[in-house]
Amino acid sequence: MNHEYASLSITLPARWADALSDLLGEVGSLGCEVRGDDPATFVAYFEGGTNLDPVERLLRLRLEEASAAPEEVAIVRGIVPPTDWEATWRRTLAPVRVGRRWLVRPSWLSSEGYDRQTIIIDPKMAFGTGTHATTQLSLIELEDIVRPGMSVLDVGTGTGILAIAAAKLGAGARNGRTGSMPVVGVEIDPVAIDCARENLVLNDMGDRVTLVTGTLGDVPPGRFDIVIANIEFRTLVSLAGDLRDRLGPGGTALFSGILQMEADAFVAQMRRRGWRSIRVRRQYDPMTDDGWILLVATAEE
Repeated sequence: MNHEYASLSITLPARWADALSDLLGEVGSLGCEVRGDDPATFVAYFEGGTNLDPVERLLRLRLEEASAAPEEVAIVRGIVPPTDWEATWRRTLAPVRVGRRWLVRPSWLSSEGYDRQTIIIDPKMAFGTGTHATTQLSLIELEDIVRPGMSVLDVGTGTGILAIAAAKLGAGARNGRTGSMPVVGVEIDPVAIDCARENLVLNDMGDRVTLVTGTLGDVPPGRFDIVIANIEFRTLVSLAGDLRDRLGPGGTALFSGILQMEADAFVAQMRRRGWRSIRVRRQYDPMTDDGWILLVATAEE
């Protein structure tokens, strides 16, 4: 829906930036962008028609209580005209080459001119567009380890991109030795599940990947040849035992969502919880200005 928004542009010394960030959430800001370093300008957005008088008064009062002098804080009101935000967002996306094989693109762009296997992802509000280093590391590793007929569990599936990639590599396919093996994506966020379901249809993988709304405990009993978990450090460590219980004998786990600076601590934590490191992949992400890792591991006997 396209409609008008109101804005407050708040300029103040950088030392008050953290205090202002907390306040904006309290007064109902829909979001903000930060321009400049010191002084910094916070452009906070509100629903059109919002009475900004009490908002501005409260912001000034709370900043003064935090010892910011009135003359240090400048606030300018504005109106953001109706904008087709989705169209604007779409124009920022482009096909992304990943690894030796993959081209990740949204449904409204073409694969013409790319000699690659396509994964179509309309991201919406879910994580996993193919641009983040942790997703790319996982896609690259899947190229090397997935074999036709393997079973795969993708924990925190988001857009479904990794489950779709595994299925496109032959996981979940019927073969003469094993019959039909599952590819399962589990996600606690129902909005992300809806997004993943749409992406399965876009990739003709609706009959190859099963989606589960909930936690790892909601996945039907069974063990998998490959377990993928692209989440974050603390959650992965807390799930270490449950993830081991879902990995079949000789299976491989991919753990991502780990910052390079956390790598040694993460590997040590997982080792104490019964995981053996096979290799670590690393990648720098210019979008976040951070280094990220993927740990390839197996369960200790």
